[in-house]
Amino acid sequence: MKKKRNISKITIAFALALSVILTFVSRFFLTSAINKKGVYASESKSRIHYIILDSDGVASTNSEAIVIESNGHFGLIDASNYSEDYPEEYKEYTDKASGKQVIKYLEGLGATHLDFIIGSHAHSDHIGGLLDIANDTGLINEDTIYIYKEYIFNSNEEIKGWDNIGYYQRVISELSGSKSLCVNSPDADVMRDLGHDGARLYKEKLATDYDDHIDFYFEELKIGLYNLDIRSKTDENANSIVTVVDCNGITTVLYADIDVYESMEQRITKEIVSDYGKVDVVKIAHHGFKRSTSKETLDMIDPQFAIVCAETRGEALYFPFYGYLRDKGTILYRTSDQKDKAAIVEDMTDGLTIKTTEISNDHIVESSSINDWIWNSSPSWCKWYKDYYNFDWVYLNSEGYIQKNWKYIYGKWYYLGQNGLGYDGWLNYKGDWYYIRECYMVSGEWVDGYWISKNGIWEYKPRASWKKNKKGWWYGDTSGWYAKNTWQTIDGKRYFFNEEGYLE
Repeated sequence: MKKKRNISKITIAFALALSVILTFVSRFFLTSAINKKGVYASESKSRIHYIILDSDGVASTNSEAIVIESNGHFGLIDASNYSEDYPEEYKEYTDKASGKQVIKYLEGLGATHLDFIIGSHAHSDHIGGLLDIANDTGLINEDTIYIYKEYIFNSNEEIKGWDNIGYYQRVISELSGSKSLCVNSPDADVMRDLGHDGARLYKEKLATDYDDHIDFYFEELKIGLYNLDIRSKTDENANSIVTVVDCNGITTVLYADIDVYESMEQRITKEIVSDYGKVDVVKIAHHGFKRSTSKETLDMIDPQFAIVCAETRGEALYFPFYGYLRDKGTILYRTSDQKDKAAIVEDMTDGLTIKTTEISNDHIVESSSINDWIWNSSPSWCKWYKDYYNFDWVYLNSEGYIQKNWKYIYGKWYYLGQNGLGYDGWLNYKGDWYYIRECYMVSGEWVDGYWISKNGIWEYKPRASWKKNKKGWWYGDTSGWYAKNTWQTIDGKRYFFNEEGYLE
């Protein structure tokens, strides 16, 4: 019996040892095979890296570069600026807000190949750095798929010297050795090469003008591309490709520079929510500028986390959504707040965590520290843009919270409404009638023929109106009073009436 037991123990030990050896050998050959294909065999992680492109001191350097990682494979959305375009006095910044910094980060991750690149739109702060990557590395080859939208010549922007057409054409030329997928007229063969399960094009749906999109699989991720058609010939930001990344139900929306041109942002968001449901993380559109990321959009996606990709440390451009996000309980991170870090990283491998990375001995290592946004500016008036013509006003107080109801600001009374949205029009407050024009309480003025007193209340009952005779226009009310030898404010405009009461 003892002999048999010893044999059993030896057999078990041998089996375990063989298992360990086979596991090591299989991993070795798998790693070697993957590396021969030009793909870095890292841990099986699914992450989004928002690269910190820090360039304090250089005007207008806001740019963007985002790395998509899954199971040791890598994709790239935009690549910051082209390093060669910096003036001589700013050459010290070319390793920061440029494609060179993107290369440095990718190499630190161990990436040796990019499976796909998305050029969101033809602005230099997004696709310019692709020229650095194409010229200086082997990250791009015939297996890389470059995803972009056709650029239509934009005289409004070209006249400013932006040279969109130049960047668009140069990038297409430099990436000519790779596969190309133009989303507004996609090639069926290239579509089949996207993802191990291929890609699906949903342009045939067209239940609305904004539900055309492409879905494809990238290792553990499902990726959706929205806003495929050309929307504007005057605003290239409006043509930005919007990317959705889904990892086992954790959903992220990357808005690129999409704005509220014709309420486009809201319409695209409606389709995304319809297709994916709840959104966990949002990359705020257009570096947080005021004409993007509307209140309606934030209400629809209701994210847990928000990320702003911007180098500018000042907050003047970004006020509108900060306090509102805080009220909603959304945690906001900005790349510009992460001192001495390499990227903000959204890790979806095992649940959702947000962290940062650092570069140590040319390698990217994770860091446990991350700084969320802290309000440190004085109050300021801001706008929520719905589109170019309609908007709600919002006032953020010194703590960054949205002010509600009445507020005395710089010697004037304002009414922000019970929900904090700017009020406009007649207001019955505790039995008295007020008139609010874009939040400001009107006083000492005629509105719709009613006199609003100095205290802002409608108390004088006779109603006035414009009248005309052979001598001209005059303004009077039902009591017999009429304006003469005086200035009067009527519906927001100032008028002078002469001694006879006629308009001059």
